[in-house]
Amino acid sequence: MAEEKDPIEESKTKGRQAVLDMAKDYEKNPAKIQHAVEAYKEVIVSSPDSKEANEARKGLLGIAQKFEKEGKKESAFHLYQQLAREFPQQVSTHPLKY
Repeated sequence: MAEEKDPIEESKTKGRQAVLDMAKDYEKNPAKIQHAVEAYKEVIVSSPDSKEANEARKGLLGIAQKFEKEGKKESAFHLYQQLAREFPQQVSTHPLKY
């Protein structure tokens, strides 16, 4: 017998996925990178243990790494610091190379 899916939980999952997709779109436009950061954070805060939250964490770390590669060390540092402060249990250490 197949287990019925909770329609409310299914709706929440679709909402998180929509915000995640929006963050990925924002990430493509350098002028909207801060919107991507905020959207990723929204997904993490809304359901920290969800599959979408794990994907959002990867997105945030990817942005920080991108900043680092682009020589935007201060922006990278602040994002890493913010991740470590706001989501300490989910973030592994990533040393910045100066």
